[in-house]
Amino acid sequence: MELPASEAEILRTDLAVLEAVEAHIEPSNRWVSQLARKDGRAKLLASLPGIGDFFAVLLAVEIDEVKRFPRAQKLCAYAGLVPSTYASGGYVHHGCITKQGNKWIRWACIEAVYPAIRKDPALAAIYERLKAAKGANVAKVAVAKRLLIIAYRVLSEGRPYRPTNEQASLRKR
Repeated sequence: MELPASEAEILRTDLAVLEAVEAHIEPSNRWVSQLARKDGRAKLLASLPGIGDFFAVLLAVEIDEVKRFPRAQKLCAYAGLVPSTYASGGYVHHGCITKQGNKWIRWACIEAVYPAIRKDPALAAIYERLKAAKGANVAKVAVAKRLLIIAYRVLSEGRPYRPTNEQASLRKR
């Protein structure tokens, strides 16, 4: 089936735009990979499941010095991955995440959830348990928060991430 001339022209134009964009993507990817190799924090963050070079660099830059957060929970609050709280007259209600704070950290952690649960069985178990109890979105946010807590620990301890089963085997030795 052949396209009408006007639609064929639109298709050719769209394909030319796509080629131009793709020509810019490869140098950008190389630049991000170079940044990830040079930055020690990004190297540590890239050891987390679901975190590649791009998210590692983004998290390293957005978190900056991890020492400015006294606890992992403070970093989670900074990223807006904590529940909102409404309290009145002795009644306390916890709602959706606040979405206040650094949207880039929140976005990176949320986007890293599905690759992370494919790589790490412990995170997958958390996701599946919460998905069955509270739904997929709540589970996704909970795993994103867990990833950020792991990122905090990795940065504050200055060591790469080791999956739970590997940590257990190290304790047995």
